[in-house]
Amino acid sequence: MEEWQPQIMIGLFFVVGIFLSYMGAIFIEKGIERIRHKLQLSSSRATHKGKDIVKRVH
Repeated sequence: MEEWQPQIMIGLFFVVGIFLSYMGAIFIEKGIERIRHKLQLSSSRATHKGKDIVKRVH
């Protein structure tokens, strides 16, 4: 069993790394969507008040 221990640890290292990368990407994507939604709400409120706002499209 001791012969396989390094391979198991290396495998777990890569699996955990891939999992954390995936979860981090989802977290960043949700954060960007939240910010985008807030910007859309603030720009729509300002245009309803009669102010001219330049909308940025990226």
